[in-house]
Amino acid sequence: MDTAPFPENEKLILDLSNSMLTHLTTTPFSCSGRVPIPASQPVQLRFKGCGESLLVPLSVESEEQQRLFEALLNSMVPASFGRGTEEVFDEKYRRALKLDVADFLTSFCPYKAGIVDVVRRMLVPGDGKGEARTIRAGLYKLNVNSGPGGMFKAHVDTPRSEEQVASLVVCLPVAHEGGQLAVRHAGRELLYDWSQSHGVSSKEEDEEMAEQSSTSSPSAIYWAAFYSDCTHEVLPVTSGHRVTLTYNLYARTRFQPNTTQQPSIQPPPKQPSQLDGTQLLFSRDLASALANERFLPKGHVLAISLTHAYAHTSKHLDLIPARLKGGDLYLYAACAALGLRTFFRPVIECDPDDGEGMHRPFKVVGTKFEHMNTPHVLNKRFPEDAVAVAWPGTVLDKCKVTWLAPVSRGSKWEAAFGYAVVSFTFYAPGVGCLGVC
Repeated sequence: MDTAPFPENEKLILDLSNSMLTHLTTTPFSCSGRVPIPASQPVQLRFKGCGESLLVPLSVESEEQQRLFEALLNSMVPASFGRGTEEVFDEKYRRALKLDVADFLTSFCPYKAGIVDVVRRMLVPGDGKGEARTIRAGLYKLNVNSGPGGMFKAHVDTPRSEEQVASLVVCLPVAHEGGQLAVRHAGRELLYDWSQSHGVSSKEEDEEMAEQSSTSSPSAIYWAAFYSDCTHEVLPVTSGHRVTLTYNLYARTRFQPNTTQQPSIQPPPKQPSQLDGTQLLFSRDLASALANERFLPKGHVLAISLTHAYAHTSKHLDLIPARLKGGDLYLYAACAALGLRTFFRPVIECDPDDGEGMHRPFKVVGTKFEHMNTPHVLNKRFPEDAVAVAWPGTVLDKCKVTWLAPVSRGSKWEAAFGYAVVSFTFYAPGVGCLGVC
């Protein structure tokens, strides 16, 4: 850490790091809610090979609806999951049935139900510069986990676009036990239990949330949205059928949906649709440090390893604020409010084998996002040589950078499709490029 000759710089850096980490570990990474279903307006499902509509809530007294539900199950196929660039079937890892979006229709609309608007306010607020961010919800799958044994072990969703920011799971009111959805991020966990209509419980749950989550209705849809890089899993279903609609949520800047019904949500929204970076604790702490004439008087590059990972599915991707998630967006808003020059760069980790069992690990801060899953990279005996071409950057140990948090391990050099670990750098006044930005 280059803070000489003023020892108090170390304390200021530590205070900033603590302020930043406190902020990053308290911002939301998921939200949830409940949408009542009027008796006169059941959700309709139509699927390939059947000319009739299945109605939910599913009536246990209707032989006709039970017959249609069995027909739905018979029309479905085992669900696969992504492993690298391949689709894999393995019931030890995922046991579920699915229909692709081309094979079914539903009358349920997350826009009309008010869900998209809630998710936008909770997870995709504006960056504080006056430009609102909105969401496009794309229906993806109809899934059924049946008991006993239906489950999906811990995983991260495969990104379908670099614009994908979150995933939405909508649980239809079909009787089942078990099948809780666990969503985890940065050591925190939320557990959504829709079998008993408990709503949400977590390690962080307060009395107000507990009171809200105890309310239930057998004729309601429960849903949860979470950033798509969050680890999540479906715990085993012990009985019945857990029926869900899944959506991919994409960040947009010019799409404004209309909503007619406002669902109840857990937890209540605590942030506005536009961030005010000047009111954030980290912004005030950073402003105080920068105002100290003894804080990095010659200028410096300060860097943060963001808590969320970001999809890079194209050859070139410039990470823009419209794709930032959770606490990462708040950090950007705080720096932008102070007029600081900011840059987003990938962090890549290389641990190549030199052929004699010797490893020369190093990290690189990339100058831009690049697609590297190509033969001329993968076939290199010394992949760092290819990295220097395919992912131009600067070796981290040689950068004059002060990190405000422990440096992330970074993305493996061979991981070209999926998520990149990202560094967020900004200039303290008076500093030049220093070769990293």
